[in-house]
Amino acid sequence: MNRSRHILNVTLNLVLVLAAAHSAEPIDIGSRRELFVDRHLIERTNKARLELHRPTPREVSLVRNKPWKGNVSGYTTVFQDGDLYRM
Repeated sequence: MNRSRHILNVTLNLVLVLAAAHSAEPIDIGSRRELFVDRHLIERTNKARLELHRPTPREVSLVRNKPWKGNVSGYTTVFQDGDLYRM
């Protein structure tokens, strides 16, 4: 799975989890993988704990090197356009 698609999947899954947060019904995640950042989808743990690891620095993914791009960005949007993912 390419990186853009992975980011999009994680983002969409987080949105679905947040949308379902107000539901009293169990959340059916089927066989898909989930990112457990809190205990929202976890009923109990037995001798396990949640641990967020530090990010590993990698190559630069966004360069804001033009005057109209600005030197900061509050967010970036990723969307699917046919077979392409655009940002």
